[in-house]
Amino acid sequence: MVDNALVDGFRDVVINAAVQISGCGCGAPPSTAGNVSATLVVADNDGPSLSVTVNPATMAEGLANAGTLRVQRNTSTTEALAVTLFSTDVNELTLPSSVIIPIGASFLDVPITTVNDGTPDGSKQVFVQASAGGFSPGITWCIVTDVNQPDLIVTALSASSSPWAALTPFTWQATIANTGFANSVVGVPVRGVLSQNNIVDANDIVVFDYTINTPVSAGGSVQISGAAIAPNFPGAHKLLIQVNPGASVSELTYTNNTSTPLNVSIAPSYTAMAQVAGTSFLRGSTIPVTGTAQRPDASPAANESVEVYILTNGLRREVLATTNAAGQFTASFVPLANESGHYTVGASFPGMQQTTEQDAFDILGVRINNGQYPQFVVLIGDTLTGTLSVTNPSDAPLDQP
Repeated sequence: MVDNALVDGFRDVVINAAVQISGCGCGAPPSTAGNVSATLVVADNDGPSLSVTVNPATMAEGLANAGTLRVQRNTSTTEALAVTLFSTDVNELTLPSSVIIPIGASFLDVPITTVNDGTPDGSKQVFVQASAGGFSPGITWCIVTDVNQPDLIVTALSASSSPWAALTPFTWQATIANTGFANSVVGVPVRGVLSQNNIVDANDIVVFDYTINTPVSAGGSVQISGAAIAPNFPGAHKLLIQVNPGASVSELTYTNNTSTPLNVSIAPSYTAMAQVAGTSFLRGSTIPVTGTAQRPDASPAANESVEVYILTNGLRREVLATTNAAGQFTASFVPLANESGHYTVGASFPGMQQTTEQDAFDILGVRINNGQYPQFVVLIGDTLTGTLSVTNPSDAPLDQP
């Protein structure tokens, strides 16, 4: 879903899924058992809006104060706001039909009552909605259950301050809480990953696996901690902790097992500097680039890949080189045949997308008529007059004989 800045109300999105047929490489046709669709309603959160959250996300049946629904507005608090509340299943969860967010308050906490329906029906998902005139509604869901199982969540996550030096240890700490109705078993796994988003998926970098060696009591929590090695993937990342990855332990729900992301960064295990022997070159010349790479302790970064980058007019080109035992490298930049202009050069750990200037050079040349072939239409005997632009794309003056 795209969070745009438009006030466009409710939008219906049709999601379709079809069985893949290996024989033709196609999907099952519509209106067959192998092809299904559903409509997803996307609510708008731009302009005056309400938002709702439920705590805890899983509640037992038959409790007068099973949890709390927080109703929040994003507008001025100078006036009270009447809000209508709605539950999609009053046989599982009930709310007051309406509440008032008072003057001076941006939110109101509303008690939730769960219903003992007298039927062993397991865990039920219930949606709740808050609406008010002139406001986009707030919608969320929770679980009402009569099943005695644990429900593990990550309530806190911290780590040693970053940037972390690549290939060096960092420490982490987390709190795992059990919001379910039974103690967890011994041996629940926990996984830590570095991600580029807020979701644990196959593209993430696993940095540690941990096992909780004690039960987490219902309604209780445990503190866990450890150390891991920062991988050699410099840049910005999100550290995520997921308890019970793979759902190997039975829980009430598995959608709340991932922590809030912690923004971290990793510094490269070595840096590089580049230089060019010369300040100006003729067209068609190969530009030699040399340099060195070193570790944070100033020792040579031997036998490592280095990315040499060349920039001109917003264009970034790369040449890969490898250091020798002394951390030295050489590279050659081969410009296009008729290329000229001013260039900056540098070197870094590969993939950093660095643009810092470490040295510069010019390829001499002129650009005539902005690179376009001049065209003339004349009659025999006519005198042709006009101008052609001649520009110097480099920073070096072209005034030598």
